[in-house]
Amino acid sequence: TADSTQTLGIKWAAPSGGFAYSVLSAPPALSSFTQVNFQSGTTIVQDATTSVIEMAVPYQGSLNWQLATVSVPSTPWRVQAFINLAQLNQNNSPGNTSTGGLYISDGTKLEGIEIESQGNAGSAVQDQLRVEEMNSVTSDQAQIYGAFVNSLSTGPARGMYVAFCDDGTNIKAEFSLNGTIWHALSSQSVGAWLTPTTSGFGGLSAGSSGLTEYVSLGGWQIQTSGVTCN
Repeated sequence: TADSTQTLGIKWAAPSGGFAYSVLSAPPALSSFTQVNFQSGTTIVQDATTSVIEMAVPYQGSLNWQLATVSVPSTPWRVQAFINLAQLNQNNSPGNTSTGGLYISDGTKLEGIEIESQGNAGSAVQDQLRVEEMNSVTSDQAQIYGAFVNSLSTGPARGMYVAFCDDGTNIKAEFSLNGTIWHALSSQSVGAWLTPTTSGFGGLSAGSSGLTEYVSLGGWQIQTSGVTCN
């Protein structure tokens, strides 16, 4: 039955029936997304009841960001997503890295709002919220924002709201704890690094050894009117 009650960030009775895992709209049909740089063993599935989409990204010996993307509209626009991650590749080995989050791309270069989980020899795994630039899906470039945030560490009951906002002049990366109050992470002039043509979600699992990373898209929304960048 239809019930708009919201509890602990879960919106019951999504428009398509069942429930969604965020205050955002349920993800669109899986067929709406284009697979980018999927490697052997990578899978992506959509739950028929909730519309949640999950990508399984197996360990790779080198950097391979694997994404599911859609085209972005003309500016201004705002892409918001609710993303959960289960990063299982660490084994506390130094140099092992897995990341996942929301991305924008111009077809070659990328920028991502990611949770990065990196193993450190003899110590606990460190989780970092970062905004990262990539030269391509196989080449990293630079981190333009980064902070270790334990409250955003991975787990089945946790996730993050993230957004890219392009007002035609600047591109801003943002995050939110609740999907309604947003905080700016970084801001760049359009074209300074890239001029986005697509946006999507995904991640990578790389290093000297590792297991599979799971990235779940529980909410998705593209705004083209009343767009506000923080």
